Amino acid sequence: MKTKLRNEKVAIWKKIFDTTFVVSGLLVLICLIFLIGFYLPDTTIDFVIIIADIGLFAYLLQEFGRWFIVRNHNQYFRERWIENLIGVLIIFQLIFPDVTMYLLSFVLPKLAFRDFLMIYMALMSLTLLLLFAIKLLRYNHLIAKINLHPGAIIAISFFVAILVGSFLLMLPRATPPDNPISYVDALFTSASAVCVTGLTVVDTGRSFTTIGHVFIAFLIQIGGLGVMTLTTFFAFAIAGGLSLRVRIMMRDLLSQESVDEVKSLLLKILGFTLLLEIIGSFIMYFSMGKSLVNFDKVEYYYSLFHAISAFCNAGFSLYSDNLMYFTIKENHVYIWTIVVLVVIGGLGFTVIMNLTAKLLSKRRNRSYRLSLTTKLTLLTSGILVFGGTALIMLFEPWGFLLGDSFYEEFYHATFISVCARTAGFNTVSTDMLSHATLILVMFLMWVGASPGSTGGGIKTTTFAVTIYALYSMIVGKERIEIFKREIHYNTVKQAFMVVIASIMFIFVGSMLLVWFEPNMDTTDLIFEVMSAVNTVGLSRGVTPDFGTDSKVLIVILMFVGRVGVLTFLLSLHIPRQEPKYKLPTENVIVG
Repeated sequence: MKTKLRNEKVAIWKKIFDTTFVVSGLLVLICLIFLIGFYLPDTTIDFVIIIADIGLFAYLLQEFGRWFIVRNHNQYFRERWIENLIGVLIIFQLIFPDVTMYLLSFVLPKLAFRDFLMIYMALMSLTLLLLFAIKLLRYNHLIAKINLHPGAIIAISFFVAILVGSFLLMLPRATPPDNPISYVDALFTSASAVCVTGLTVVDTGRSFTTIGHVFIAFLIQIGGLGVMTLTTFFAFAIAGGLSLRVRIMMRDLLSQESVDEVKSLLLKILGFTLLLEIIGSFIMYFSMGKSLVNFDKVEYYYSLFHAISAFCNAGFSLYSDNLMYFTIKENHVYIWTIVVLVVIGGLGFTVIMNLTAKLLSKRRNRSYRLSLTTKLTLLTSGILVFGGTALIMLFEPWGFLLGDSFYEEFYHATFISVCARTAGFNTVSTDMLSHATLILVMFLMWVGASPGSTGGGIKTTTFAVTIYALYSMIVGKERIEIFKREIHYNTVKQAFMVVIASIMFIFVGSMLLVWFEPNMDTTDLIFEVMSAVNTVGLSRGVTPDFGTDSKVLIVILMFVGRVGVLTFLLSLHIPRQEPKYKLPTENVIVG
């Protein structure tokens, strides 16, 4: 009886603490939005500081109260060591705010006192928001109770990210005061960033402030890694694991064959991504003639933005003419770094980890077999990159490559061939390409990157399986054999379904866009649809001239392309049990 009463009291106190925590989190979130997104007078800043302090103090009270209602304090401390550590830091900040301000002034000596206050408040706000996210992730098991197709949950997560991003880009400090943008343009930019496409209706560098650029880079990172991937990573690393159904959903999202592989892969994904982006940003920074002695924060900020955009295959650039500036396109180290980041990001995390394991096994004299997915990805990617480069050099002898040396021809052709497969950067205007090259680029966009990568398209393995299936049928083979392995029938069926679904969306999207924009060139519009559905970002320069209907259509196509055309269609259907009866079979004349 006493145990039952105690459990009831504990449940009541938990609800009180959870409510307090939610309220404190909302207070801090409101403070952070006003602090970062709005131009505030000094009196308002003082008021925001008071509200944030109240939120922090409320958080500390509920966290301190939880300590008295748990039975096993050692286990509680081990499971929530990050929250406890951050709680100690918050107490230190509240008691000794001058120390934090002094440290900020030491690190950033040129900032004004007002700026110190802003940074100080942003740090405290972000700290509590991190704790808020950690606690929310402890309820990831609720996802398992949602009666939706896993693809629908993934689609909803991207949809929410796009909406949140659009509101962030509409904040006053995200754009210059004399050059605000419409909500449709903010929605388009957010969708393009989350869907790692790169299509733009406004000049990214000039139409957004530094805060707006940070928002876009954050949305690109969210979209490149995947909303559910980031959520699952934090759940694994901090919040104590995931339910089985969520892990199965993540297995499908990351193109993994085993549920047990998901946790280790997620930990590697985030670490590898951040490491590669930082390395790439410093290489690009040094290639601009900069050094660490006289560190140029603006130049590094540009390099980091482009490194994130390249690895995530987004194609966003802070330069008005993308990478067509003379100082950029002639900086071969800069451009080759982007090529490497695009290729690695487009290979897919599964392939990268598989290759890493293979290299480590050779050093340790152990046998390790590359998966069939890795072999097909490397073979198809190599053929597309080098074959595309050779064909572009063949198709453009009198075009933009006229008068260049063989190396210059190879340099530009390789960049086009690589970036056409979902990256969207360009050192040469697509208006200068011949029609033959234009068709080739659209084909490369359609195939896209590899499964489990940051890129889009139907995927290299899908294309390879359909080609092998077609070849097997032509030569009269019933089985589809690749690298001494037989491809399962379900894989072949799914590959053809992806191809058909992709063609269907491209056809419908092209028809609608031509209808919405009857005065524009049809080739340019079809190119735009191919770029949107396959999340590439290359354009013939017509995107800024679109009307509202066309912009919304492109947003929908980018969204479908990022989620996956087949996944999107499956998410619209509630699975039902297959009927037990069987109808008579009959052949249909086809072909």
